[in-house]
Amino acid sequence: MKKVLLAVFLVGIAGCQTSGGLTQATTHSVSSGSSQALGSSSYIPGERKEYLFKEKPPSLQKYPIRMFCRTPDDDACFKGINYQGYVGKKFYYTSGEPERSGGFGGRGFYKLRTETGEVLYHYRKQELSSVHDMDIVALNEKEAADAFKEESIVEGASTMLTEIRRSSEQYGRTYDLSNGGTISETQLDALRELSGKFGLDTAKIADQLVNFRVTYDKMEDRFFVQPFPYEIRDTYVIAYIGYKKDRGPWLRAKIHYEADSWLFIDQVLLVADNYRLETEEVEFQRDHSSGTIWEWMDVSAGDGKFYEALTAIASADEATIRFNGRQYYSDFDIPEKQKQLIKNILDLFQNMKGE
Repeated sequence: MKKVLLAVFLVGIAGCQTSGGLTQATTHSVSSGSSQALGSSSYIPGERKEYLFKEKPPSLQKYPIRMFCRTPDDDACFKGINYQGYVGKKFYYTSGEPERSGGFGGRGFYKLRTETGEVLYHYRKQELSSVHDMDIVALNEKEAADAFKEESIVEGASTMLTEIRRSSEQYGRTYDLSNGGTISETQLDALRELSGKFGLDTAKIADQLVNFRVTYDKMEDRFFVQPFPYEIRDTYVIAYIGYKKDRGPWLRAKIHYEADSWLFIDQVLLVADNYRLETEEVEFQRDHSSGTIWEWMDVSAGDGKFYEALTAIASADEATIRFNGRQYYSDFDIPEKQKQLIKNILDLFQNMKGE
């Protein structure tokens, strides 16, 4: 009988311990849920800008959202927070000033509150830069992207803005285009302003401009239309267009040589099929950095020999330019891509002149 009672007693103790352990685990889970439920009532952004933790491509979803942490600690923020636990959640920064300053590059810990009421810290500089675009997006920009409807770049143009690809605190929106390309908000604004100066030809000019980098210098009140930098790396020959309201469009040619040693170029020879050009001594600009040198000339090409040279290059099956230096020379075969860029610029130039 004593053995039975002892066994029952021991089972009771074990039961109490197990029950206590379960109670403790259950209490932890409920506490976490309760704190989120209660905390959500403290999510009051007011006039403060709201953000979302962005959805990432599947291949990146296994990685944490770095530079966010639960405590203002360097190591914790470098480790980041779990992606699955925060993706799609709203938050706002409680202040424009860091909770704690310190670290490299003028960074600090900026306090934020999530829609569940949880307090986190973002280790960053004061200005949100493009480096944060992978992880977060402004809520109003996400809503604008979801509601976006296809529209033409300008009225009557055949090129369409198909969707908002991304939004950046630093650079604004980037749109996908119906021609397979993309265009930034800044570029689109410049394109619309420039094409709008050509009256009935606005749509036609806009459809051509979309293939180039359009920049506006507000101090000089002038536009430039050039190939995108990624299309003309290293050595190249290009044409580009300038525009001012009181002057109209003008055409220039740029011949650019890049290598790891100087030629000190003072003359160029061009052979484009049956066309030949041999310049007199010309002045090249020069610069260098980190073992790379650049030599280039930038000349007016609205008419005369350089306009003829661009026209010949654009239509040539083969075009080669020789850079003559003080002691040595270098030959460069102009690639098909550069020929096409020159042709497209020449076509645009003629349309802008109304010819």
